[in-house]
Amino acid sequence: MTERERQRQALKAAARWHVQLAAGDAPAELHQAWQLWLASAAEHRWAWARVEQLQGRLASVPGALAFDTLQRSEAEGLPRRSVLKGLLLATGLGLGGWGSYRSQPAQHWLADVHSATGEIRHLTLDDGSQLVLDTASAVDIRFDHQQRLIRLRHGRIFLTSGKDSRQRPLRVETAQGLVEALGTRFSVEQRDTASRVEVFEHAVRINPHQAPARRLHAGQRCQFDSHVVHAAQTVASSEAAWTGGHLIVEDWRLGDLLEELGRYRPGLLSYSNELNGLRVSGTFSLTDSDAALSALATSFKLQVRRYNRFWVSVGLS
Repeated sequence: MTERERQRQALKAAARWHVQLAAGDAPAELHQAWQLWLASAAEHRWAWARVEQLQGRLASVPGALAFDTLQRSEAEGLPRRSVLKGLLLATGLGLGGWGSYRSQPAQHWLADVHSATGEIRHLTLDDGSQLVLDTASAVDIRFDHQQRLIRLRHGRIFLTSGKDSRQRPLRVETAQGLVEALGTRFSVEQRDTASRVEVFEHAVRINPHQAPARRLHAGQRCQFDSHVVHAAQTVASSEAAWTGGHLIVEDWRLGDLLEELGRYRPGLLSYSNELNGLRVSGTFSLTDSDAALSALATSFKLQVRRYNRFWVSVGLS
């Protein structure tokens, strides 16, 4: 592994630690796991220093100016833009997501409904619609005489629309626009600078803030931002398995699978880069990721090191 790869991997881990420690209610064992991680390697301390440095700089510089400042500067041989990208992409935020990253703990706890890390929460709404919140997701629910509105603050939801006697439109609002149900089952995910929609039954109408509306039909997925709805791609019915606590993968990189399992665990699930050369297919539990790790360890002869329940590291034996 090159020095740059080690630094990027350390930045990914540092970003995850920072998001969870910033929540304000982190247990002592989480702090202990972070301290163990911090002390275990020089690049971990380097990455943590960059996280704190970036946060300090951005806290005093508003919005777009902060990003412009970052893009023009460099940090110890790494372009500052690359440092920030590595840090933010690690948590699924992207360059446009620093503001939401910094405020996400507050958004989470102030939302009408939220799910904890590792929780997949099922709700029945007043109109009979079925709502599922993915891990660490948050929504506001606004039903009135004109519409049924679900505001997705962050994360991912799955919605099965109920029949409304008053025929009010059912809509999901994201930072980029509105997704209107047309008698359907669909999911919406708030990403860094875009929203992702997957349709499993009937259709939805996507209304970006500054672009024409477009329909998306069953078996299709797409991303949209405020200005454009991107081309639709095929989505398999198995993509909805997460609502039942399962992840079905076919020919995934092992590293990508571990990244996804890590979203359902508090703390950090880290892994060595050489695991990306391995491919995996199968069904894995999202609600019992320890069982998934044990199965992977047996299949691929992996070494799973559990420092405590908040830090698990995976590598080749």
